[in-house]
Amino acid sequence: MRKIATMKLDVLDYLLDHQVDYVSEVVESLGDMAKTAQVMSIDEQHDLQNDHVAAILFHPHIGQLKKYACNDKGSTAINMHILNKNKNSLPDEIVKVAANNLTYVANNYGIDIPEGLKKYQSNKWQDNIVDLSTLNKVAYETKLTNFRTIEKYANKLTYALESSKQFPLTDKLNTEVALAYFEKHANTLTVEERAEFVSNARPLLAKYSLVSGDLFAKYANLNSKAFNSELEPHLDARINFIHDDTYKDVYAELKKSYKDLGTEKTAKLIHELDKRSGIDNSYNTNFGFEDAVLTTYAQTKVASLEIDGYDVTEEDLAGLDHSQLNDYMDDDTLSDLTGEEGLYMLKSLPKPIREKTLDMIRSYKYHHEY
Repeated sequence: MRKIATMKLDVLDYLLDHQVDYVSEVVESLGDMAKTAQVMSIDEQHDLQNDHVAAILFHPHIGQLKKYACNDKGSTAINMHILNKNKNSLPDEIVKVAANNLTYVANNYGIDIPEGLKKYQSNKWQDNIVDLSTLNKVAYETKLTNFRTIEKYANKLTYALESSKQFPLTDKLNTEVALAYFEKHANTLTVEERAEFVSNARPLLAKYSLVSGDLFAKYANLNSKAFNSELEPHLDARINFIHDDTYKDVYAELKKSYKDLGTEKTAKLIHELDKRSGIDNSYNTNFGFEDAVLTTYAQTKVASLEIDGYDVTEEDLAGLDHSQLNDYMDDDTLSDLTGEEGLYMLKSLPKPIREKTLDMIRSYKYHHEY
């Protein structure tokens, strides 16, 4: 969370970032009152009295940073406007403290409060120290994810990806193109896009007599209302794999709070964290990381699965003689064949091993049916 300290928070930050045009637009929109603002240098703001800034960010490694000067009417108005604009992309702890104190001072000055900050108004000054090392990292990442989702999906259309009007499902060829894209590039889509894609394309499989790929089949059988029973081990694997302590901490906190967040928010948050930490570069590799959706949601058990043109059931897998497969599979793979995802495991095995297993299944069924 030390990175928060480097974000553009108040008018001084924007000026230091050479965004003079933006500051000029803000001042112009607020009128003559804002033109009287005494915008200071970074040293001058640092020397302000503690009650002349709405928030003081503290971190053990960087000390104190004074933000949102409210020592005069103009500075208060400008910083209040900037906070209102950025409130959805900042940690709640910072927003609540800064908004409380800016609106408190603004009321004393007789300045109009932006609609988005009115809920933070108070008739008293609040302790303005915000300890960045104690921010709720999971809550903040969830807030950012929700904010981006709301922005991105404000307008929906009617395609496989309604949000971006991509992959029309108007005929068999277009649907085949869509399915092929999903199979190869699902990890490049957001959590919402994947769910939307599968939901829209799944009914057309039967209509056009199409067979989906393995990945699409897994998604089509996900239960988005239930957590994957292996979610916590998946999070532990991420914690052990990455080196950045910041992301280790966020994954660790998520492991404690995912049940309170629910499945959808958890999947979105893991998706964002995997991108930022680089875990998404290790999907479907020897490291064995599943993508965020498959990591989070439970897999609905299926009665059968079409594999190489043959309908295989869970009962077929349960009837396998493992001693005859020891030369082809290790003990872990054999064990997984009778687990919750045994059918998908068989379908993912190399073709020679699949063929050997299917031959055994057919032979077993032949001798027990006749």
